[in-house]
Amino acid sequence: MLKTLRPSLRALLIHLIALTLVLGYRFWLTDQNQAIPILFLACAEGLIATALGLLSKLRAWWIPINLLFFPLLYLASSYAISPLWTLSLFIIIWLLNWNAFSEQVPLYLSGNKTIEALAKHLEKKHAFTFADFGCGLASVLIKLAKHFPQAHFTGYETAPLPYLIAKIRSIGISNLDIKRQSFWKTQWNTYDIVYCFLSPAPMPKIESYAKNNMKSDAILISNTFLLPKKEAMQIININDLRATKLYIYRYK
Repeated sequence: MLKTLRPSLRALLIHLIALTLVLGYRFWLTDQNQAIPILFLACAEGLIATALGLLSKLRAWWIPINLLFFPLLYLASSYAISPLWTLSLFIIIWLLNWNAFSEQVPLYLSGNKTIEALAKHLEKKHAFTFADFGCGLASVLIKLAKHFPQAHFTGYETAPLPYLIAKIRSIGISNLDIKRQSFWKTQWNTYDIVYCFLSPAPMPKIESYAKNNMKSDAILISNTFLLPKKEAMQIININDLRATKLYIYRYK
C-alpha cells in the first residue's frame, strides 16, 4: 500500500506510524512506572521512520529527513528557538522544492564536471537551440550560454525561488531566456537539444512527449535518469562523487 502513494504522502504516513509506535511504547512504560528521555524517543521515531522509508522504497535523500526530523525538532524546542525561524526554513525549502509534491521532482543541481561534459559534447555544434527542462538555478544554462554565444538557451522552471534566482542570474546574458512556465506546455519541436535532470517519476511521460513532439534529428539529454524503453545513443560517464551518467537520445 505504501509503495503506491506519492513520496511526500508516503513519508507523512510513515512518520504517523512511527510516532504511534513510539508513543504507544512510552505509555506502556508509564504504566510500568518507568521513564524514558524524550530525546531517546525522538531518535527511536527517526530510526523506525528511516527503516519504513527504506522498506517502502523511498529514495535515498529521504533517509536524513526521516532520521533527523524529530530529533532536530526536539533539540530546537529545547533551545527555545523562535518558531518563526522554523517557519522561515520550511517556507524556503518548500519554495525551492515546489515540484517535489506535485510532480515528484525535487531540486537537483548539475555539477561543474557535468556542465563541462555537456560543453564538450556540444563543441562540434554551432547555431543551435537548447532548452533546460527544470533549469533550477540556471547553473547549466549560464555557463553554456557564455561558452556558446552563437546558440540560444531557454530555461523552464516553475518553482518560485529557483525561478527568481535563475532570472536574476541571467540578467545581461542576451542568448538566455528564463521562463516560469511548465515545460509540458511549451513547443518541444522548437529545440535542437533538450536537457533535463528530473527524477524517475516523469521519465515515462518524457519519453512519450519526446517521441511525439521533438523534431527530426533533435537530441534529448537526461542526467542520471533513463527513459524506460528507448535505447540511449550514447552514455557519458562523469567522474564525480555521484558517478553521474548523461544519457543521450536522438530522435529521427
